[in-house]
Amino acid sequence: MSRQFYDDFADALRSGDHEAARPYLERPGHAARLAVYCNNVASSAIEALRAAYPVVNALTGARFFSPMAKAFWQSGPPRTRSLTGYGSGFADFVDGYQPARTLPYLADIARLDRAWLEAHLAADASPCRPGQMAQLPPDRIAALNPGLHPSARLLCLAWPVHGIWQRHRSGRSEARRVTLAPKAQGVLVWRPFGDVRSVVLDPGSVRFIASLDEGQSLAEASEDALIQHAGFDPARAFEAALTGGYLSGDALP
Repeated sequence: MSRQFYDDFADALRSGDHEAARPYLERPGHAARLAVYCNNVASSAIEALRAAYPVVNALTGARFFSPMAKAFWQSGPPRTRSLTGYGSGFADFVDGYQPARTLPYLADIARLDRAWLEAHLAADASPCRPGQMAQLPPDRIAALNPGLHPSARLLCLAWPVHGIWQRHRSGRSEARRVTLAPKAQGVLVWRPFGDVRSVVLDPGSVRFIASLDEGQSLAEASEDALIQHAGFDPARAFEAALTGGYLSGDALP
């Protein structure tokens, strides 16, 4: 088959307009079969997105979510055979989706849903454990640059949506319209011991963790956070990171 055939067939799948593919249909009944196939492909992508973004779906309802997911699929269909992990740009798409303009926080909900999925799918790895740190002298600890656990996803959100998202994730959703005021919120999502976790961070801890993710040492990350946030407590942030399991254990003895 020619490249033109594949381009026309892809256009027919995305748009639902089968005219471009009609010259390749040898029998009258093929048009009906193509329509069924196109519908099945779109439905599979929509359901994959619904599974990947359950809180977005719960907040908007299926009648809103389905056409939004279809519009996303038409703008960027899957590039791989597997639909696992499909939808990496969905949050940004939601941010610019006109029918969702009355739900300005919805894109941040999508970012949390995506972070959960990526943490869930991340490779298994051992987090840094307190016992490993206890074997090192203080100056050695300060110079360490452990980085974050590979499942860790640090989010800087424009809306304080973590509580709403977490309630829906845990099955404690509220049957009422969400009313929020814009306010920055830092959230870490990670999977240290098999289960995905999430926590809201103060601004100093956001800077501290972002610096560690950039490869800075514990001392450098602490200093960076202190410069930008005078009330930051390095000892408390380090303890939370260590006991929470969101530091990588790969660089430690």
